[in-house]
Amino acid sequence: MDAFGKYKTIISARATDKRILKKSQDGGIVSAAFIYGLENNLLDGVIVADKEDGFKAVGFAFLFMAIVVYLVFRTPVPSAAVVLAAVSDIILAVGGMSLFGIPVSTATVAALLMLIGYSVDTDIMLTTRVLKRRAGSLDERINESMKTGMTMSITTIVAMFVLYLVVSYIVPAASLLKDISAVILFGLIADLMTTWMTNVGILRYYVSEYKGRK
Repeated sequence: MDAFGKYKTIISARATDKRILKKSQDGGIVSAAFIYGLENNLLDGVIVADKEDGFKAVGFAFLFMAIVVYLVFRTPVPSAAVVLAAVSDIILAVGGMSLFGIPVSTATVAALLMLIGYSVDTDIMLTTRVLKRRAGSLDERINESMKTGMTMSITTIVAMFVLYLVVSYIVPAASLLKDISAVILFGLIADLMTTWMTNVGILRYYVSEYKGRK
């Protein structure tokens, strides 16, 4: 039973309604409980989602994010750099989840969706200031963007770290918030590298070398 981690009691249950058993994935106990709650006015409604739905949501978020980014900048290289940074943040966050044993759930999928927003926010701010501003040199525009972006990221990292500590030691019952804050922490720390090392390097090359040759 080591695979279950710490537990007090394990109960095996199975629905008795043959109609539920015929269509259920396993024992049908969750479906039976939902039906009982709805029929007896104990529940107003039920929302059910599985992991595949969550991954579809992340996929659609990436698709529409990539379209919007391309429409904003109209150039493939900077747009690809923004998308690459977001993808890298998600991959590293999922790697952190695997390393620390955080399960994939609706809460962690929601955290990954929020992480896409955080990642794109800093990358779009950087790309806009580098490509569309004319005041100052390239290095000055990058440094100005870095000051703003680092301030935004570090502020959020501190807030998520405090939330993680509060949930871990003061409100342990709110385990979902602990998972959400941990996933966002993984992604934001990764974003410091992907934005201010990878994306800055791509933009610097694009402005000084690639665009300069055209």
